[in-house]
Amino acid sequence: MRFEPLLREIESLNERIKEYDARMEKIARESYPQVALLKQVKGVGTQIALTYVLTLDDPHSGSPRVASVRMFSRIKPGRRDSGESHRRCTSAKKETAI
Repeated sequence: MRFEPLLREIESLNERIKEYDARMEKIARESYPQVALLKQVKGVGTQIALTYVLTLDDPHSGSPRVASVRMFSRIKPGRRDSGESHRRCTSAKKETAI
């Protein structure tokens, strides 16, 4: 069969991915305990949580992009007054308008 070499290569790649996943889990567990907290958020896995911790959570980073992400993550939903009831603003445009 002429697809056998390709299938063997795919199998080899899958095994290497599993090994890297296991290494990432070990690094996160042993060196970055805050990853476990971030993984509690639905849809956040080890890779995303570890990426966040290693790049965006660095308080000494002077990168403007990192600073803007840090600032954006602290924005709280705004409120609009409408008589006696309060409704939350859902428009990001209203939140960031200057």
